[in-house]
Amino acid sequence: RLIRALNQTTRFAALPLAGTDGDLTANAVQTWQSGVPYPTSYANGTIDFDPHRHSAARIIQTGELDALLWIASLGALDAPQIEHVPTVVLGRADAKPQREPEVFIPVATPGIDAAGHLLRTDKVITLHLARLRESGLPAVATVVEAIERQLTEVAC
Repeated sequence: RLIRALNQTTRFAALPLAGTDGDLTANAVQTWQSGVPYPTSYANGTIDFDPHRHSAARIIQTGELDALLWIASLGALDAPQIEHVPTVVLGRADAKPQREPEVFIPVATPGIDAAGHLLRTDKVITLHLARLRESGLPAVATVVEAIERQLTEVAC
């Protein structure tokens, strides 16, 4: 929803990088909702699947990146260090990034601080993750929705 909203007034795409921290789930949700996997652009209000043109590695290498929103709520993965690119990190409260991002927002870890779902690595079963404790940390979805609201208000 955030990407769709941002593309109403600007060009924006989401490009998850490879790894094991929820990328299978993110790709499955992307495919369920759009009919195509990542990397996909939603620029101009259309769905454009082009693995080369929308490749995160290519976009980073060519400098087409204006800002980076890095989500690492499951592990302590550091955001890529890209020179002169403002970085916003939604990460575990105990994360200690190698490079201090411009904005760091501590978020709940699914299955510990928040309920959630993850696709099992064999891509067959979706696992429900129950919240095990109350930490007071917001879920990633809550923070992304707040960012979307703020960006929508600024754009209007």
